[in-house]
Amino acid sequence: RWDVAEVTLYFVAAVVQYFTCSLLSIRPDDDEQVDMGVFFERQRPLIFAAFFILALINLFENWWDRATFPHADDWVYADISIIAVLPVAYAVACFARAVWLQWIAGIVTAAECIYWLIKFAI
Repeated sequence: RWDVAEVTLYFVAAVVQYFTCSLLSIRPDDDEQVDMGVFFERQRPLIFAAFFILALINLFENWWDRATFPHADDWVYADISIIAVLPVAYAVACFARAVWLQWIAGIVTAAECIYWLIKFAI
């Protein structure tokens, strides 16, 4: 059942998702070359702060919609996986200078997203 609080929660998540995507978009001037490395280094803290906020919203959404999960404790298991990835992958991706560490953090984050996509699609 949807109420004003539910709609507001999903609206806030959509707005944060929009700004997350807008942080990744490049708006070069005409015929201007873009240095992707410099752009990413400048935007990286904001990008991962937005991802972190989205993860926090997901944690809250899981708790908020806990009655819709098939089993009573399923929302806890979903939140545990998010909490396991949050401090490690997001912090490494945001603050690590080594590119290989950033790649590992991105792959771990993508793997978590793919896991939940497959889990909820089945």
